[in-house]
Amino acid sequence: MQHLIVDAYECRNAAALDNLQPMLALAYRLLNVNSLSPERIYSHSWLPRGISLVVLIQESHLAIETWPEFCYLAVCLFTCKNTIDRKRTLDILREFAPQRLDEQFLTREHPKEYRGRQGNST
Repeated sequence: MQHLIVDAYECRNAAALDNLQPMLALAYRLLNVNSLSPERIYSHSWLPRGISLVVLIQESHLAIETWPEFCYLAVCLFTCKNTIDRKRTLDILREFAPQRLDEQFLTREHPKEYRGRQGNST
């Protein structure tokens, strides 16, 4: 299982952060480059500004949050597959021209593997 968390600070393309269509396009591009399958999309446009977007995927979830007033974009991608392409994902996020891009990448142990090591078949 893989978990990628990205914080994009001081995005120069801040206008897109307050528009649902570019955020939906971003979500689909991220899913595509990481070979993930969307099931359901939930979104909310906040007043006065900002977008929250969650995509439930067959493999887990993708969350996108924006704070346009701070020129900030947050992305969280969690998948039970090992298909996250960090380079391509970060390249897509660089299109928002952030001054700073922080990434955290976690590899998590699958519960099935853990259970097998413990000798527990329940």
